[in-house]
Amino acid sequence: MSLILGYDAGTHGVRALAYDTDQQAIVAAASADYQRITAPGIQELEPRRLWQAFCEVTGRLAEALPEGAAAQALAITHQRGTVLPVDAALQPLANAMCDSDGRALTAAELADYGVSAAAYYRKTGCPFVSFNGAAKILWCHKNKPELYAQAAAWLSPQDYLASRLCGRLVQSAGSALRNGLYDIEGRQAAEGLFPALGANQPNLGLSCVEPGGCLGRVEAATELPLLAGAAVVAAPGDQPAALLGCGAVGQNQIAINMGTTYVASMAAAAPAFDPEGLVTVEVLPEGVYGPEFGTGAGGQFMDWFSTLLLGHMPVATEEWRGLDALAQGAPAGAEGLLAVPLLWQVTSAGVQGRFANLAVFHSRSHLMRAVYEGLCYEARLSVERLERVCGRTADAVKVFGGMSENRCFLEILSSVLRKPVQVAQQKQASAWGALLCAAGAMGYFGSMAEASAWADQTRATYMPDDKEAAYYDGGFKAYCDLR
Repeated sequence: MSLILGYDAGTHGVRALAYDTDQQAIVAAASADYQRITAPGIQELEPRRLWQAFCEVTGRLAEALPEGAAAQALAITHQRGTVLPVDAALQPLANAMCDSDGRALTAAELADYGVSAAAYYRKTGCPFVSFNGAAKILWCHKNKPELYAQAAAWLSPQDYLASRLCGRLVQSAGSALRNGLYDIEGRQAAEGLFPALGANQPNLGLSCVEPGGCLGRVEAATELPLLAGAAVVAAPGDQPAALLGCGAVGQNQIAINMGTTYVASMAAAAPAFDPEGLVTVEVLPEGVYGPEFGTGAGGQFMDWFSTLLLGHMPVATEEWRGLDALAQGAPAGAEGLLAVPLLWQVTSAGVQGRFANLAVFHSRSHLMRAVYEGLCYEARLSVERLERVCGRTADAVKVFGGMSENRCFLEILSSVLRKPVQVAQQKQASAWGALLCAAGAMGYFGSMAEASAWADQTRATYMPDDKEAAYYDGGFKAYCDLR
């Protein structure tokens, strides 16, 4: 049994897939969740819990596989914008600061470090906003100088796990990019980004391994025999990895992750920069780029609102279907009710999440429908920005993740976007994309475009309804005026 493993160290836990190259089939899947430490403005993750979740998932994979099964290669994608300070011996010096942690240097303060936000964005392809790892690292330099001085490196969850497996500090290009420490056009670790720091630059001397390249081999894996000796392959971040996993590389399609935030991305042959500096220019294997953007709206609002409706966080499939049926029970436009579904405004400064035009006749169905429509309008904002930046109109949209099974939502989305919406066969598209990177590195595909084309399978396709699409064009304008 020749196994390739793909992991996604995501916002709420680790997901993994095991693929048997002989059977050409996924033969095991597993997950393990972790809790983040949350307080106003603070989102932290304990490194110990991250490693435990990784080990739990690997153990569950091993239990589902024949005795003696061993991985040939593995790749780990990650929640980007999360940074963890470690010493030279890979010992964590503090909890990881997560992507949505609000403790970050502002773009105005960046000037104190000798660079403008515009010049920085042009160099790194990463907006200098709070999800940028460097914004957190520099915040620590300013507010926790002792921690900054002790840190040998600032690692993403992906690179922390890979470094522990390889027994030495390693850095993938995808992590360096979202940490804001990457030269996007040179495709290498950026040097001297912050002139005011002189020789005290973060991650100084730590080179980058491009997606699809080998970071090393698992050496210290006595507790993880399934991984012993396996090649550890650099994967892109979770969103560009999902571009591969949902089959959108090599096609004129946009991929939307229906996760904590709805992020849209599109494969490109060259860096595509946003005049407003809000689109992140991600990297994929073989010199491909993956510009991406999300307004901040997404699953976190759905989780919050559905918990209000049900009194608890929905878990069972039947509960999600019930919410979908609730939205289906109200007409398009929810009889004037509008919802702005934003709880995280990192790329939508000044926009306040809220409901508008509430009336006495509005029911739970109207509220649910308004939330669905607001999320779809936010997705349209992301898609339109991405199309402007990339200079082309997408033929279709691929979706995956949490809301990719909600029929009513996807019907609305297709009409709002005026595009076919295709549901990716593999819901865990990020882990699947990481796995394809590892498989490509082992020679199972001639190119990543070939791998992505091979993965291009859909479970369902939703087509826009012409009448509703015309209605939603007007609804979108009203939404933008409200927003």
